[in-house]
Order: sequence, then structure tokens, then C-alpha cells
Amino acid sequence: MSLDGAKIIDGDLANDIYNDFMSLYDEGYEIEEIKSKIEDYKLELIDDLEQEIYLTVFAQALWEVGENVEDLRLQIEDFQRSNKAFAIWNKVDKNLAEERKKVIGRFLNKISVKRKSPRPRKKYRKIKNAIFATGDLLSLESRNKKIIVLMAGSFQNGNSFVYKFAFCKESFDAAPNETQINRLEFFGRKIPSSLTECGFVLGLEEIFVEHSDLVKIKNEFAKFGHVELDKEKYGDGSFSYSSSTEEIIKDYDRISSNSNELRYNISLREIS
Repeated sequence: MSLDGAKIIDGDLANDIYNDFMSLYDEGYEIEEIKSKIEDYKLELIDDLEQEIYLTVFAQALWEVGENVEDLRLQIEDFQRSNKAFAIWNKVDKNLAEERKKVIGRFLNKISVKRKSPRPRKKYRKIKNAIFATGDLLSLESRNKKIIVLMAGSFQNGNSFVYKFAFCKESFDAAPNETQINRLEFFGRKIPSSLTECGFVLGLEEIFVEHSDLVKIKNEFAKFGHVELDKEKYGDGSFSYSSSTEEIIKDYDRISSNSNELRYNISLREIS
């Protein structure tokens, strides 16, 4: 795997965990609820290096808001003693590995003492009237066909509210009927994981659209159905941001033309 740097908050995984934690914190979630949601990341970790990143970022976020991190600190110390994560860092980049050792050493010293001034919750403007709800089935016209879009979820990112859209592998001449809805499959992937019995977790291939952008193009989507999704059964397989109908259609073309060994079409039955 590629690594961006040796800092605690460095690279995609670290930023995802940290930003998710702080977004939930600023939205007003109780700490125990936040912990439960962040612990879901453990299902998608693929090796000891990612496990170390997860533990350190989780500890950093909790320490910043004034929580006790002793249990996490002890787990990180165990990783240091075992050298399991360091061996992978060393294999990727020896210089980066040495720097990471120093960073972790300083980090363990820092979090051994409770932070005197915890980070306060930030107050952001809330979206009171979301345009679409998780589980909504939408159609979007393109080349005399209807692209089928699933609203797979949403999240608050600072002052920005973001919708997650997933694409159906088939396009239709007309909006699918009830029988067809039950058979819909969406582009996704199997994300390798040693922490599940089957060896993988399901991830939808998604595009993210900010509320301010969707307001401008919402009338180009037609809602034709709704399904109740179980968010415990899927996650984000990959994502990119789009801000216009043209970009969304280009993303659909890109995703539908991709082919790799991790590609797996996820049926609604699997995630509802």
C-alpha cells in the first residue's frame, strides 16, 4: 500500500477516521455512540499497518475531546513491542518507518496525560429539509435511457451536507416496476478483510454530491421508489465528488466501464 507520511493524521484512512469522528462529535452525538460508529472501521482493516493507523487516530481524536484513552494507549504499545505494523512500514519505506517510530513514541507520551483543554464541539448549519432520503430510488435521463440511482446515505461535513449516490448496473427505458426493483443490483466491490468470516466486506461504488449542488439539479432526478437499507451491511467501496448532471453521467460511464477483480454487483436484498 502507499503511505502519505508518518504523522498520526496522514493519508486517506487516517483522515477518514478522524474526520468521521469529529463530524459526529460536532453533530452532537454522545461519545459512546461515536465510539460504536468508529469501531465499524475495524471490519474494513486489511492488515496490521491499517490496524495501527486506526488505533492511533482513534486515540488522537478521543484525546483531543478530553476522553480517557488508556485502553487504546496500551494497545498501541503492544503493537510497538510486537513490531507487526513496523515491519509493514519498513517494507514500504524504511525512512518513513523510522520516522513513524519516533512519531508513535512522542504520541504515546502525549496521550499518557489527559488533555487540559478539550476541543469544544463546533456548531454548523444543519440541513433541515434533505432533498432525498437514504434508500430512495431515483432515475436520471441519459441518452434516452434511465440511469438508476440509489441514495445510499448522507453525512455532514462541516457546513456541507453530502449525499451518497450509487449506480445500478442496468439502465432502463422506463422506471423499474416493483418486480424489477427487487432484482436491482448496484456497482460495488468486495473489500478484503481478515476480520470477517467470508474474508471481505461489501462496499458500494459511489459519487458524493453536496446539498448546494444538488439543489440546482434536483428536478432532473425522478423518485420512483424507496427501500429500507441496513447500514450495517455495507460501506463505501470508493467515491468521487460530482457537482453537475454532466459530471454524474460521466461518473456513471466511468464506473460502469471499470472492471477489476474486486468488482461485485450488490443486490438490494444484500443490503436491506
